[in-house]
Amino acid sequence: MMYNYITTLIEIIFFVCIAFAIITLLAKDKRCNMVGYFVLYLFALIITHECALLSIHYFLYWMSPCFAFLFMLFQQEQLQKNFVTITHTSHDIALQPTADFITILLQIGLHNSLNNKKSFFIIEGNQDLSLLIDTHVPLQIPLQKKVIECICDSALYNQDLAIWIQYTGIIKGINSQLIQNNTMQYDRLLNKTDCFIIYCNEKSAWTFKHRNIMYEQLNTAQIQKLCKQKMESLVQQRSFLHVPRNTQNSQTTNP
Repeated sequence: MMYNYITTLIEIIFFVCIAFAIITLLAKDKRCNMVGYFVLYLFALIITHECALLSIHYFLYWMSPCFAFLFMLFQQEQLQKNFVTITHTSHDIALQPTADFITILLQIGLHNSLNNKKSFFIIEGNQDLSLLIDTHVPLQIPLQKKVIECICDSALYNQDLAIWIQYTGIIKGINSQLIQNNTMQYDRLLNKTDCFIIYCNEKSAWTFKHRNIMYEQLNTAQIQKLCKQKMESLVQQRSFLHVPRNTQNSQTTNP
């Protein structure tokens, strides 16, 4: 008797774990209620078993691989629709990048924190990072709050990878990481280039990294101040790099 009880308990735990894993996977898609359909299927299995509707129950049971395949197929279609929606949204919104895009990034960090997600941004400076960064979703669109929110709320978004943004306000990639993805390489990237990294955890605490400098547990006002200082420095460097050579020569020769 005790043996039957233990085996039944193990079977229940096994199937509950599988159901929980499937529900967690389906719940990543915020635009379609895939979880509702799956729960409805489970209830149908239980009710047909309890009501002794054996023909329907065995049909649902033996057709479960087909239903699983249909769920996966439908979810892939939804992911493709979400990506197309993101692309169309980016073209419908004004094509000019927002001037103060740091504010948008901070708002996105708060938005993700409220949804118990992390935010990781690589801000490219005047030095191109294309040869150093591998991005799963390459883009070249102006930064807009609605676009980023749409991406972060979709199953496309991986919170452990970075959103790659050029400091002029252009999104260059989603789910980005260094080609050699480890902590040492990130430190080397920060030391050898003029980029900087900002990170927000689930509790809305920010981290700022540039060169050998790292500030942790920053609030919104503190991270905004640091980012704006860095942005001003990048703008000054860019303006200096674009000064005509004859102008520079005249400045050096004239007292």
